[in-house]
Amino acid sequence: MRIFLANAPSIISAKNIKQVTADLPAGWFVRIHRSYVINTRYITSYSTSGNDWIVQLNGTLEARVSRQYKPIIKKILAL
Repeated sequence: MRIFLANAPSIISAKNIKQVTADLPAGWFVRIHRSYVINTRYITSYSTSGNDWIVQLNGTLEARVSRQYKPIIKKILAL
């Protein structure tokens, strides 16, 4: 698993995404896809195209939101 950091090089971990998510502070990090966990404090914007949702993080990274996790991200974004 690769972990992208805001101001440092990425880290490669032998843990799976479920194990890493369990170690993160609750409320700051949310799973939005089976492949993505994001820090909600770094969401700068989002966009939609039909049923597809994309979350922008600090303007440089973006992550797709899966159908399963759309209700969670809508709640975070207060939509």
